[in-house]
Amino acid sequence: MIELSRTDFVRYHSNYNHVIPSVAEESQPGSPANGERQTRGVVIELSRTDFIRLVRQAYRQLPPPVLQALHNVDVIVEEWPGPAELESLVAEGGTLFGLYHGVPLTDRQGGDLALPDRITLYRQPILQSCQTHAEVVREIRITLWHEVGHYLGLDEDDLHRLGYG
Repeated sequence: MIELSRTDFVRYHSNYNHVIPSVAEESQPGSPANGERQTRGVVIELSRTDFIRLVRQAYRQLPPPVLQALHNVDVIVEEWPGPAELESLVAEGGTLFGLYHGVPLTDRQGGDLALPDRITLYRQPILQSCQTHAEVVREIRITLWHEVGHYLGLDEDDLHRLGYG
């Protein structure tokens, strides 16, 4: 098993910044800044098949050391988060684009057999937050990196500092 630390993730973020520019770099007047995302009410049409294709493309663009560190992780696409996933979000007033469910690498002990960890990307919230195909591609990448960061042990503050909040 390849060990990848939080520091490695930050280093690979810096080296692969051309793959996913930080939110601050792309912020323009009138657009969300500092990792804030909002639903705009305009829904871009993209089939489930095409959306999954974009998720696969984003996954393949992860740096090789990050890909090699992902063991026993399923990446899935759901249309909407369920009530249980939304319950914790209600107090924060945000939109849920993805969710990591599992035990971060930094918290694991021993070699116990376990069910796969799961990274879920929610198709409809992402589509509703984007006005263009390019924004959908970017949001999928950011969301995937965000959830992979949780798998590697980064918390929300770490991810916000990196532009994946």
